[in-house]
Formats: sequence, C-alpha cells, structure tokens
Amino acid sequence: MQAVVRSTAMHHHRLTSQRQLRLAPRALRAAAPLAPPRPRRSAGVAAPSGGVRVLAASGSGPRDTPDIDVDALLAKYGGGAATPQPQPAAQQPARRAAAAPQKRPAAAGAQPIAAPPGNGVFLLLLINIGLFVADHVLRLPLGSLYLNHAHPQWWQWVTHAFCHANFGHLSGNLFNLCVFGKLVEETEGAFGLVFTYLACALGAAAVSVFTQPAIVHGAVSVSLGASGAIFGLFMVSVLARISWDPRRLLEGLILGWFVVRQVVGEAAAQASGGLSIGGLAVGHIAHLGGALAGVLLVLALKSVPDPDA
Repeated sequence: MQAVVRSTAMHHHRLTSQRQLRLAPRALRAAAPLAPPRPRRSAGVAAPSGGVRVLAASGSGPRDTPDIDVDALLAKYGGGAATPQPQPAAQQPARRAAAAPQKRPAAAGAQPIAAPPGNGVFLLLLINIGLFVADHVLRLPLGSLYLNHAHPQWWQWVTHAFCHANFGHLSGNLFNLCVFGKLVEETEGAFGLVFTYLACALGAAAVSVFTQPAIVHGAVSVSLGASGAIFGLFMVSVLARISWDPRRLLEGLILGWFVVRQVVGEAAAQASGGLSIGGLAVGHIAHLGGALAGVLLVLALKSVPDPDA
C-alpha cells in the first residue's frame, strides 16, 4: 500500500513537473508584453533598461529569477527599433537659429549702387510749360519777362530763357531739352544741369544784347526762348564725354557730329543775314553765344583742381 502511494506520488510529481515545463515558454512569452514600454530616445542616448520577474518550473515549484533585460526580450520576441525622441520645445528655436543660413558680409571696398539722376530736366520742363500756359493761354501780362535790349532788367537775363513766342518755338526747345538735358544730367547731376542751363542762357543773352541793335525799324528788340541755353547743353553733353572710355567716346563722337552741324548751320545763317520764322527773326547770334558759354564753362570746370586727386 505504501509502495502504491509512493508510486502514485512520484507519478503525480512527474506530471506536475512536465506540465510546468510545458507552461514555462508560455509564461516567458506572456511576461515579455508586460514589460514597461521603452521611453523614446534620440540617437546616441542610452534608454533605461527595466526588469521583469519570470516564474520558472522546477521540481519543487516556482521560484524568483534575476531581472531580465528588456532590450534583449524585445529583440528576441519581435520588439521594434527605438523611435527617436523629439527635442524639447525650448531647444527648437536655438536649433533653427543655428540651421538658418548666415548672411555673408559685404566685401571690403565694394562700390555702392549709383543713385539715380535727379529731376533737373523735369523741373526745367515744368517751368517752361507753366510760363507758356500763363502767357499764351491765360493771357497774363508777362512781357516784362522778355529780355529788353534797350533797357534790360536784371531778372530778364534769366527769365527770357523760359519764355517762348509760340507753340512751335516751345515744342522744338522742349524736345532738345529732353534729349540733351538728360545727357548732361547723367554726367553732371540735376544741380549741374540747372546751373549749365542758367549759365548758358546768361551767355546767350550777353552776346545778343551787346552785338545786336537795340532798336530795329523803330521798334525795341526783345529776346526770348531757351535756344541759347539748349546750344550750351549741346556743347557740354559732347565735351563731357571726351575720355578714354570707349563707350563714352563713341557717344561723344555721335553727338559731336550732330552738334557741329548745328553750330556750323547757325554761323552760316548769321553770316547770310539771318532767318525769320513766322515773322519773327531767329537769334542765330544768341545760339552761338550759348554754345560758346558751354565751351567756356567746361574749360573753366576742368581747370579747377580735383580735391580727391
């Protein structure tokens, strides 16, 4: 009887041990998912490893085992790779600033972009058109602005260069002012253009007053028009482009051919007694005087030493 009981006990112990051995892989697989989730980490940062208690079968029953590495379990039973952990929000602006492209400093000695020319031509056009409208459209008494050869007033030496006899007279001078005025303004600036216009107008008036009779056929001679100042712009625009720069020299030669023909034509007309347009005598001598004033102005400015030299 005792032998039967002992044999039965041993058989029961053997069955229990075999059952525990069959259940051990299930316990191990069930224990792996119970591991705490790995915290996300960025590349190069070690993640903390955790442990899990696993029951193992033995002849005498379950017992505690040492902690098992979670990384090994995840690698063995299908665990994925570690997901990079995003940087804290406080570090993101600094990283963006570091990654932003840096502006390259300006090269030493770099030349600034040249400023656009001024509005000297526009100003002169407005004055000429405004006085023409006031004189011929509004019929305002502006005869005192004409240069009186018999009794010239001090303001007339300048104001006559902004007055015109008719629309044809005005339109021709405005066209030449647009073309040659801009050429002078490109090299001399707005102030240089206005100064050249006024200086050549004074030269044309002086030549006209001192060389022409004050009274012709019982009537006092008067002068008006921007033609004398325009001829001065002719000469300045050409002489200012005489240099060793091939582009400027080519421009000067093309403009110079046109200007020379105009000056020679005025001299020939003056020698032949002058021309009349619409019953009005053309002041050829005033045109030549303006051209001479332009040449003298350029020579005078070239004789001034350059302070930057």
